[in-house]
Amino acid sequence: MVVIPGLSSLLEAVGKHVSSWDDSGSRLVVDAGSLVQAAACPRCTCSSTRLHGRYRRWIADCPTFGQPVTLAVEVRRFKCINPGCPRRTFSERVETLVAAGQRRTLRLVEAVRSLGYALGGEAAARLAARLGMRVSGPAVLRDLRRAGCPPPTAVPVVIGIDDWAMACGHRYGTIVVDLEKHRPIELLAGRDAATVVTWLKEQPAVEVIARDRGGAYADAARTAAPDAQQVADRWHLLANLRDAFERLLLRCPGKLKDAARQATETLQLEAIPAEAPTEPADTEPADVVSTELPLKAWQRQSNARRECRLARYEEAVRRHRAGESIRAIGQAMHLDRRTVRSFVHADAFPERAQRAPTSSLLDAHRQYMATRAAEGCRNAMQVWRELRARGFTGGRSIVRDAFAQLRSAAPEGGKLHSVAAAVRTISAPSARRACAWLLGWQEGQLTQTERSDRERFVDTLCRIEPTVAAARELALRLFGLARSRDLDGFDRWLSQARTCPMPDLQRFAAGLEADLSAVRAAFSSPWSSGQVEGQINRLKYLKRQMYGRAKLDLMRIRVLHPN
Repeated sequence: MVVIPGLSSLLEAVGKHVSSWDDSGSRLVVDAGSLVQAAACPRCTCSSTRLHGRYRRWIADCPTFGQPVTLAVEVRRFKCINPGCPRRTFSERVETLVAAGQRRTLRLVEAVRSLGYALGGEAAARLAARLGMRVSGPAVLRDLRRAGCPPPTAVPVVIGIDDWAMACGHRYGTIVVDLEKHRPIELLAGRDAATVVTWLKEQPAVEVIARDRGGAYADAARTAAPDAQQVADRWHLLANLRDAFERLLLRCPGKLKDAARQATETLQLEAIPAEAPTEPADTEPADVVSTELPLKAWQRQSNARRECRLARYEEAVRRHRAGESIRAIGQAMHLDRRTVRSFVHADAFPERAQRAPTSSLLDAHRQYMATRAAEGCRNAMQVWRELRARGFTGGRSIVRDAFAQLRSAAPEGGKLHSVAAAVRTISAPSARRACAWLLGWQEGQLTQTERSDRERFVDTLCRIEPTVAAARELALRLFGLARSRDLDGFDRWLSQARTCPMPDLQRFAAGLEADLSAVRAAFSSPWSSGQVEGQINRLKYLKRQMYGRAKLDLMRIRVLHPN
């Protein structure tokens, strides 16, 4: 007998039996004869034994040992013996085997549907073909749409809500997560308050709503669920503080440059050996031959762009001092108001941040190059050949450019002090990078040298700019209070932030007061939007997996299905 797990019992449930099979072709064909002698009319439910005819239904079933299986099921037709029934003939029912009008068994449909829930359309079709189930990607999606979303299994009490991008910058939706069940329960087409209010009014059992600090969801919760406790997410709270601290640093780019320069000077002084001879005060310093390298094309273009930005900055500052408003300056100069505002509030021209240093093939050989330059070597190609012998795998141009910088710093005699050649510099960071340094982020990914340079820069900046030091102390204290969930400490912190001399932190504190009940709940409630962010990450993965067919109905089916 042909070995197909569960097939015999499945056929017996609908009055069929395996009569023969044929495995000579590319698939296994199983003939299933009928044992039914009578059947009930589906219209009048009258049983009939009068046979009218028979036909075969060709139905695909789950594969066996990777080989596709087709069932040739015999279906009998009967005459209805009820003279008052409008139906003259009817077929015996096999709903437990295959749905009406379908050509795949229910268990094959369920298997394909499970692949569709996990992989989407095309990916599920490719895997199904490898497993012996022949189905197309659109057919998988049709099965998912036919199944629809599963009905809710529980009434949500504690929910998290946040927005997600259907088309980033154009269309957004809202995801609702049951924080107790750890699963999403709804996707809404829109992130405005009206959309959320409509859904919340249908959920009278909601008691806790965890959300970000956006105003739309807060207004919706107050309108539709005024008795529910709102909980502001702690991560968004600290992210808003980071943004306020970064805006504070954007106002003082000159201080960032001064701090980097002073930190570099201190670093160079510490690198010079104490026993190095010093020149007498009345001795004239040795003449240094200017060996500046010619600028490359990209450097000339960068300098030209900087001159244009500097001219715009000076013009914006001049107009603002003359009494023009920020809006008028932006319209006259065709600049965004935020750009004009950053210009007029900065203490100096906001330079572009230098690119963060990255690892290079030369990192392991820079000390050797500095030593060769100190010995008076002037031939970059000779140094390149020596580095190749030492295991360097890079090209000649990278060695030529780096060695040219060492030669440009050499005095007239041609030799460079070995210690001074190896001294590193601390570049002025951008406001965002300086914010990360001041708040102590990414410490685990730094080498000891990088950590030392950043600590030196932070100490120098806090020394020359007391406002930054005070703002840093406030920010770090709030981070600690959020970690320890110290509600009383937060209340004291908020009263101090309201009266601090930093406008950016004052506005941040005013925003907290406007949403004070939800913010205080963030320090006392165990709930947060962490689960929601994780579900959004999963939703984005599913959206990219569907190759542009991720319409809202399919997204709801796949996201809400309990895989």
